[in-house]
Amino acid sequence: MFGSDAGSWMLSKRAVVGVVQRLILCLIPLHLSAASIIYSNISGTFPGKSVSSQWTTTGGFEGTTFTATGSGNLASIVTAVSQTSSTTPITAGLYTDFYSAPGTLLESWSIPVIQTCCGSLPASAPPLTTLVSIVHPLLSSGKKYWLVLTVGTGNTAFWWFNDQGVNGGLWINDKLAPLNQVGDNYPTPGIQLNSDEPQPPARVGVLSHIAAGGGWSTVVTLANTSAAAVPVTVALHDDLGNALTLPLTTTQQGVSQTTTAASVSTTLNPNTTLLISMGDQVASTVVGWADVLSTVSIGGYAIFRWTPQTGSPQEGTVPLQSQFPSTFTLPYDNTAGFVMGVALANLSVSSANITATMWDDSGNELGSQTVEVAASGHTSFDLPSTLQPTAGKRGIVTFQSTATGGVAGLGLRFSPFNTFTSVPTIIGQ
Repeated sequence: MFGSDAGSWMLSKRAVVGVVQRLILCLIPLHLSAASIIYSNISGTFPGKSVSSQWTTTGGFEGTTFTATGSGNLASIVTAVSQTSSTTPITAGLYTDFYSAPGTLLESWSIPVIQTCCGSLPASAPPLTTLVSIVHPLLSSGKKYWLVLTVGTGNTAFWWFNDQGVNGGLWINDKLAPLNQVGDNYPTPGIQLNSDEPQPPARVGVLSHIAAGGGWSTVVTLANTSAAAVPVTVALHDDLGNALTLPLTTTQQGVSQTTTAASVSTTLNPNTTLLISMGDQVASTVVGWADVLSTVSIGGYAIFRWTPQTGSPQEGTVPLQSQFPSTFTLPYDNTAGFVMGVALANLSVSSANITATMWDDSGNELGSQTVEVAASGHTSFDLPSTLQPTAGKRGIVTFQSTATGGVAGLGLRFSPFNTFTSVPTIIGQ
């Protein structure tokens, strides 16, 4: 099956067992949440009727400075504004400070805000306006910044003062820089800045096969289809769940680098891919699986290749499994010289007893038996050898794990013609 010396089925069968005892890979997303406050001069009662003082301007700019009390990437700005015009958009801009004037523009927003009739103050405070950051600029604790409103010609804006008694600068002018300060210790507008803070990485998918060395190689392909750059870490594990160190060649945006490691950490730019190749420099075959960590969902797959000394190479594809059930089903066909193999990955941090329940193609139950898999580990075997009731039959096998965290799997179908192909499992049926 795998070379000129593998003409007999027994040699092929031993090769199957050796290969199928080495398979699997995992992927992973996480999400950003507004988890901390960079600056705030408002409380939960803001805005309210007790906030009675607003500053207005017509056809120009008004702004305020603040000094960040924390560091982080901006997630959102919360404030409260209203205007007399319903057609003129208000633009809000976040700037650095440059000698007490607005400096570099970090991000801007065009915001629809509530209309106030006829230039008079509304009877009650408007709802809060939230400016959601797309750029996520990094703000540093102790540094001064500007939040500036562009009011527009013929329009009057009302910007609610804070409810915490915080005084400071309120600037107004018809030119952006420098703005002119209105009064000393004037109550500053109420604003709160929230920061992005990444949650711990979490698994987003599973690729159920890696094999490296001894004629086998695997290439993992990951793709970032989001509009933002995302960090990615791929950590390799062996059958026992330990770190698996291999020579790895990573290719990203046309640049390749070879290292020997058990993990790869990088940043994927929008709409780019990462390739990780393993196995070409390893003499003996080793197998395992890998966790892939990121802050958003990552797409991907793995392709494993067998290159015999004579004959043509063969490849199989490992689909990305984005669900982590405790149960999955694998159809099998062990007739006419075909043999089905299976790889199991225990996604739990504790060891798992995985029960395999077998049926023939008429729906008759053939029996069940238990396979033990190490914590974060992996095992593989051909069905006729380990699950003997399936020998010479067609049907399905359902694998059910007792451990919390789920299980992943991949089928491998070996033919009497010295060829093989990968077979996906069935989840949720």
